Amino acid sequence: MTDINARRTALAAEIDAMKRARGAALADGMKYDGKPLLAAEAELEALDDLEGEMSRRAATEADRLLADARAGKADRFDVVADQWLSKVDEAEAAARAMAAALKDAEAAAAELMTLSRELTGDSQIMLMQSEQRSRRSRSLAALLHTHGGTYQFGELRLPSFLTPAAAPWAESERKTVAALRSQIRGGQNG
Repeated sequence: MTDINARRTALAAEIDAMKRARGAALADGMKYDGKPLLAAEAELEALDDLEGEMSRRAATEADRLLADARAGKADRFDVVADQWLSKVDEAEAAARAMAAALKDAEAAAAELMTLSRELTGDSQIMLMQSEQRSRRSRSLAALLHTHGGTYQFGELRLPSFLTPAAAPWAESERKTVAALRSQIRGGQNG
C-alpha cells in the first residue's frame, strides 16, 4: 500500500507537470503529444481501481474470518449448551434420588423409633423426624456451601453453623444404632 501511495504521489506530480507543459505548448502555438499524459492518468485511475479492489478483498477476508470465528463460537456454544443441559439433568436426577432416599430414611427412622420405644421404653431423640431433617439439612447445606462459598444457594438460605462437608451423613446415626443395639441386646441378656 505504501508503494501505491508513493506511485500515486509521483504520478500526480508528473500529471501536473505534463498539464503545465501542455498549457505552455498550446500557449506558444506548438504541438503537444498528449499520449504520455493520457497514459499517466490511466495509470492513476488503475491505481484507484487497484486500491479499491484491495480494500474489497480485505473486507471480504475480514468478513470471512469473522464468519469463521462466529461459526466456531456457535459450534462451541452447542457443545457447552449440551454439556450444561446434561449436567442439569444429572443434578435433577441426583436431587430426586436424594429426596426419595431421604423419604425412605425417614420412614425407616420412624419404624426404628417405634421399635426402640417398644423395646427400651424410651423415645430416641436422634430418631425423631425433626432431628433427622435438621441433621440432613445441615449436611446438605455444607455441601451446597462448598459449591458457592456463601451462605445462600439461589433462593435457599444456608445456616452459618455447618456440619463439615466431608463428614459422612450416617456417622452419628451409626453411633445411635450401636448404642441402641447394645441396650436392646443387653436388655435381652439381662
